[in-house]
Amino acid sequence: MTQDVAAAATSEIAGSIAPQAIRYLCRNTFEVSNSWRVPAALYWRAEGTSARGHVEVPAGGVAAFDATVASEGRTVLLYADAAHTVLVGKARHTRRACVEITSGDAFRSLAVAATCGSTITVTNTGSRGARVSWVDPVAAREGVVSVPARGASAAQATLSFDVAGASTVRIRFGTSVVGTVSLPSPTPCREGAVLSWTLLGAATTTGGAAVHSVLAEQANAIFTSDGPDYGPGRVWRIDLSTNQSTELASSNYPSGKFRQLLHDPVRGTLVTYWDGLGQAYEMPETGGAWTPVGSSGSSDEYYEAAAFWNPVSSSVNVWGGYGFGSWKNALWSLDATNGAWTVLPATGALPWGRSQASSAVDATGRRLFITGGEGSSSGQQFAPDQQFLSDLWSLDLASMQWTNIIPVGQGTAAKLGPIAYVQGEDALYRFGGVVNGAMTNQLHRVTLSSSTPAFVPVSVYGTLPSPRYSFGLHYDAARHRLVLVSGYNGANYLNDLWELRLP
Repeated sequence: MTQDVAAAATSEIAGSIAPQAIRYLCRNTFEVSNSWRVPAALYWRAEGTSARGHVEVPAGGVAAFDATVASEGRTVLLYADAAHTVLVGKARHTRRACVEITSGDAFRSLAVAATCGSTITVTNTGSRGARVSWVDPVAAREGVVSVPARGASAAQATLSFDVAGASTVRIRFGTSVVGTVSLPSPTPCREGAVLSWTLLGAATTTGGAAVHSVLAEQANAIFTSDGPDYGPGRVWRIDLSTNQSTELASSNYPSGKFRQLLHDPVRGTLVTYWDGLGQAYEMPETGGAWTPVGSSGSSDEYYEAAAFWNPVSSSVNVWGGYGFGSWKNALWSLDATNGAWTVLPATGALPWGRSQASSAVDATGRRLFITGGEGSSSGQQFAPDQQFLSDLWSLDLASMQWTNIIPVGQGTAAKLGPIAYVQGEDALYRFGGVVNGAMTNQLHRVTLSSSTPAFVPVSVYGTLPSPRYSFGLHYDAARHRLVLVSGYNGANYLNDLWELRLP
């Protein structure tokens, strides 16, 4: 660059950077703005001292520099040339404190009302309040928070971030970054948690066939079938170690209303039956032909009942259902040798008769849990108190004694939203179903040992499984996770697979 061009450039710099283009931020930090069309190399010195330096400022941008040896009351001068002859601005050092990040951590809380996940605490050591901006580049989010001045009752503010994984959040004061903090992946809570669903299998439809599923812990698998009414059905095995699904070779799938799939761990078979206490069929869990279990008529009297494996009697059991204008509340057992259905008498007050209830079994504690569905106190259809139910009951499978845990009318009524029992927490999780006539994808949890048990919403971060009903929800104890299998979204039967890792 010639001397004339250099002189012209210096003159333009001097004209384009106003006297207030340099300003003091905090501590020893100063900021320079550049309204020139090209980047500028500027020079500074602390008046009355030997401290000096230079700063590169992008075109139309800002830059900060640290006058580390400047003392309070000193003025920092900004020049357009290295010889310090063209003054373009100045600012006085007042030793104002910066807004600082004092902590960034993931924390755990078991309180329902607590916020869980990753937090940042910003503390202001200055004498004036400050508004601090923040940006999370990973989640592409930003915001502003006000921090009280030093001496206030709480001279700090806390920012909470629902982050799915590790992230770095930048804290800015004005246009300068005054600190950054790395957030580790958040530690989730058991209640009010920041948990995250993970899609394990492609979200595809089944082509119009409902998918039934059953957990078989002894086989380290979830088995699924997609038998449509009066149509041929197929069977798959999902390996819980790999989450891979393999179709089993099978034949002679029964034709009719076979809408359940159960696992008999004693015989090592899969079991299905005509929906309504009808003819049962079984197939080896490794694949093969479906064969009838004894001989039984096909009844529609217990339509849409809750079916489960009873670990005490080692038999397939069915509770509730609907048929011939009434809801049922009896418990039936299937004889695996002759296919006969036998009622099992119970004691104590019984749950209301209902259909479309959700059930789960505590195999160790030998308890059955029943919740939700549609029914009435008398069991009669069109009764004045016919309703979607919100109650929760347990049945001791050894003594056959019913216990009411949550009464009718308390909590959110739901149907067709499966539940899963988690042994280590002594808790039930419920997902989705139909609530107030609409499908949902909300996750709830009830702590059974609580003095006031209730289904409490659980916060979940990220992408959720779509709202649905009539799907499988299973607790995989070996991997301490919930596994969700398929379902119906109101338009299509789904064929996706999700997991939710528990803390």
